[in-house]
Amino acid sequence: MYFPSKKDSWLAMILWGVVLVCLIDGIFNFQWGVYMLPSPLDDYFMKLAVLLIISGSLLWVWFRTGYKIGEQWLIVHFGPIKKKIPIEEIGKVFPSKDPFIAPALSVNRLEIHYGNGRYVKVSPKDKGLFLKQLREKLTRKESPYDHS
Repeated sequence: MYFPSKKDSWLAMILWGVVLVCLIDGIFNFQWGVYMLPSPLDDYFMKLAVLLIISGSLLWVWFRTGYKIGEQWLIVHFGPIKKKIPIEEIGKVFPSKDPFIAPALSVNRLEIHYGNGRYVKVSPKDKGLFLKQLREKLTRKESPYDHS
């Protein structure tokens, strides 16, 4: 089952603001930023290409951040990045409010510990259903949930 990331409104304003500024500046050539490109590349179309790549990457992250629980894998999508975590290696899951970079679009996160000291932070929109589905996959192990 696929779980899209919860999206905080403050992050939406920042991301969409950057996308709009990049697109408006790129299309209308307002020269809002400093573009340090070598002379042969310093033209309108190169600047537009760079700004479209930046905007496209941000939109890719916005629309393609989510988590899929399969039979054997938890698959974490963060834009173009994909991480596969063996469900059998998950040791514990607990809530986190860590604002640092993670494949999550909200600070209301779950920290999932797996393998040998590794972890990932996710922010599924429906946390309860996500935990229920994960718990069902982990029934052959002791409960990995620490709700402290």
